[in-house]
Amino acid sequence: RASYPTVKVLELNEGIGEALTRTEVGVVFPCLHGPPGEDGTFQGFLEVLGIPYVGSGVLASACAMDKRVAKQLLLANGVGVPRGHAVSRADAAKRTASLMHALGEDLVVKPVSQGSALGTSFVTGARQLRRAIEEAFAYDERVLIEERVRGREITVGIIERKGIEALPVVEVLTPPGSWYDYDHRYTPGLSQHVIPATLPEAQYRRIQELAVLAHRSLSCRDLSRVDFVVPEAGEPVV
Repeated sequence: RASYPTVKVLELNEGIGEALTRTEVGVVFPCLHGPPGEDGTFQGFLEVLGIPYVGSGVLASACAMDKRVAKQLLLANGVGVPRGHAVSRADAAKRTASLMHALGEDLVVKPVSQGSALGTSFVTGARQLRRAIEEAFAYDERVLIEERVRGREITVGIIERKGIEALPVVEVLTPPGSWYDYDHRYTPGLSQHVIPATLPEAQYRRIQELAVLAHRSLSCRDLSRVDFVVPEAGEPVV
């Protein structure tokens, strides 16, 4: 009879170090959203303890969580991203006008190092932009302001087996007038995932190709997911 490994669930709390060291651990599967679970902090902790884990290492995790750094690495490797700029609290107010001049009035505001669309807003005009920037600063000391790219919400999973493999392309749908915000991500019934996405064959393959390139660009390991906005014309944007 085949023997199967024992799976034990541990919570990430103040006792995690003791729990890991007193448990016979073969490998850790980090199932964590956002900092400190996805930003390299927990990965570094496991490295110090000498415990193997699944998923990207410290550097890739930190770079992927920092949207400003991730965009620079993706651009350097030929992966399209929205135009945008990161601002700090000190320079946010004085840069509002210049950012709107450079990027237009239709913008997206988000914390630089956060996940699950927390602190993210779609804005039009200077008044909405200033309010959205303040809201985003509740989550991070740096805020990313980007042009809004309109298109289909697409995501691609990546898994490494014998090589880096792009899984089927998924389209995420939400009800009219909504978008894939925190509530629509995690509330059952508020979003629909179409697998495989109904895209032209060439576009479908191009999205998978870019997803693999993004995984490589950030030096990810084992598995990742790459999110796109796919406009009607032009290249998909990560």
